[in-house]
Amino acid sequence: MPRRPISEFHGQQGRRKVVVTVIYLMLSAATFWVAFATADELASLTLLIPLLVANIYLGYRSVLVNDNLSATSSGMVLLAGGVSAALSGGSAVLVCALLAASSAIQEVDVRERRIQEPIWNLGQLAVSGAAVGLTVQLGMEYFGTSAWAVIASAALASAVHVAVNLGQVYLAVRYIYSRSIPNLWSGMATLIPS
Repeated sequence: MPRRPISEFHGQQGRRKVVVTVIYLMLSAATFWVAFATADELASLTLLIPLLVANIYLGYRSVLVNDNLSATSSGMVLLAGGVSAALSGGSAVLVCALLAASSAIQEVDVRERRIQEPIWNLGQLAVSGAAVGLTVQLGMEYFGTSAWAVIASAALASAVHVAVNLGQVYLAVRYIYSRSIPNLWSGMATLIPS
């Protein structure tokens, strides 16, 4: 099979990046539409605003795990928001989708004036945040609200967050580059336990 010229390969990657960007924009819009439409009650602003501020800061101050992957501790705020919303009768799905999406812009995006990466982050974080909120909400409805039930629901939601978020990253990378990038996943062993 003949090798493709480099210019054609970059052109195909460019088109695929646009496709992924459009998909993530549509995913984030659909996620927020469903989250708002199904929310019985909005979370209290006294709960949401401090969590948003903390989450925006933590997302902005992400750290590089390797050359291609960054991580942040905003997942802790995400779980706290989901549990708090579920306990107070608000929509954990909506709160978690908003919180997760609020950490879409990272310092490197501003410094390098990147547009596509924050859009990709917005889409994948809104979806994974909504999945976390749904898991917390359903977990607490099923297990109850005792301390152990809340811990179990949050632990399950944390696993869902990792699976959904990394699954989306894997699919996007695989589609854009037509292969998996092995060094993208280097350093993951240090992240998973956290």
